[in-house]
Amino acid sequence: MKMSPKSEAAAYLIWSHCRKIGWDITTTDCARELNLKRGTVQRIAQLKGWNNRFRTLVLDSQGLFRGPVREPSRMSAEQAQEELG
Repeated sequence: MKMSPKSEAAAYLIWSHCRKIGWDITTTDCARELNLKRGTVQRIAQLKGWNNRFRTLVLDSQGLFRGPVREPSRMSAEQAQEELG
């Protein structure tokens, strides 16, 4: 699917930002840091095949959210809901 020039520019911003930090970021955090909508980041990631590069959060048995790279952290229920959708 062909992307608009605006979407291509956003894709470059996402790629450049995430590449610098080794893709150790969630789509929500990326959107927040780049002042983009989360849906925009998710859509571009899907179109570009980058979904598997972003960090995801998983709730473990102790109520900690764990990602594949970062140390676990406690989140409020509101933060968790925002991360998960």
